[in-house]
Amino acid sequence: MSTAIAIATVMLICTEICYFVAKKKGLNRPLWVILGALLGPISVIAVFLVKSNKS
Repeated sequence: MSTAIAIATVMLICTEICYFVAKKKGLNRPLWVILGALLGPISVIAVFLVKSNKS
């Protein structure tokens, strides 16, 4: 039970990080939130590596 809570907490944190980074970079926020929820830490790394859409 505690493992499931830990995994859910990590996924929630990754989702929030992806949202705020995507917002700052002008990326598609709903897409990055879904990726954050599904892929967790991998999506956090990816959102930092993607180029910004802001000019």
